[in-house]
Amino acid sequence: MFVPVTAAEFHFQARDMKWVMNPRISAVLHHRGRPAACIICIPDLNPFLHRIKSRIGLVTPWHFLRHRSTNRRCMLIFSGVIPELEGQGVNPVVLRRVMLAMRDAGYVTCGNTWIADVNGPSLAQKEKAGANPMHRLHLFRKTL
Repeated sequence: MFVPVTAAEFHFQARDMKWVMNPRISAVLHHRGRPAACIICIPDLNPFLHRIKSRIGLVTPWHFLRHRSTNRRCMLIFSGVIPELEGQGVNPVVLRRVMLAMRDAGYVTCGNTWIADVNGPSLAQKEKAGANPMHRLHLFRKTL
């Protein structure tokens, strides 16, 4: 049921990301003139959201600027490779480039969004990169 995202849809969904993106810690690999792999990371916003109690107020800009200057943790929110390059070592190369960029940008830790228990390749890659699992992802369904 996957339908490719158009450029207009992507820009609509991603337009607000510009406020939190740090372009130094994300990467797109091009192969034969088109995007072939991508890793998107953002600074970890959870401490900022906790500090403002997830409410926008008069002091929110101050807290945001303070967070940007002191935050040392980022979050990997998306990683993907086009199907014809899967299993060929492309994602580890892009991940290494992003991890080195994270270090150079002053980050000391990186978290990852949920990875499904059935996604063996992604779980193995994170383990090879030295990441420690924090939680398991449990998905449930019920036929109605």
